[in-house]
Amino acid sequence: MIKKIFTILIGLVFAGIGVYMLKQGNEVAERCTQETVGTVVELVEESDISDTTIDYSYYPVVQYNVGDQQIIKKYTTGSGTPAYYVDQQIDIKYDPNKPEDYIIVGDKSSNVLGIIFTAMGIFVAICGVVQKNFD
Repeated sequence: MIKKIFTILIGLVFAGIGVYMLKQGNEVAERCTQETVGTVVELVEESDISDTTIDYSYYPVVQYNVGDQQIIKKYTTGSGTPAYYVDQQIDIKYDPNKPEDYIIVGDKSSNVLGIIFTAMGIFVAICGVVQKNFD
């Protein structure tokens, strides 16, 4: 019975984290109402080393202008293969109250992790519910 409850709780925690991630992403998207064109000025490669593999993520650094202010900022979401290239022009939306917060128009990758966490959490919770008691 304890394993069953633990499995359900773990699933609910993962699902909760996923829902929170989706909510945060949607809040940023709602605040980013002003459009402009930015230029990818750099791709930042970050590595995650485990015992057996090295995984790389690529984050575009975008430069754009808001009035007299030039903003250069690394995007918050990376990808396993470069999704953008240096000197690429991209449409972005930024927060007029905090212009350094932006999203790339059409990029849904920031929601993918939230969806994965939510789906896995629900799956684990359901497994916990249908799990037979062996205690």
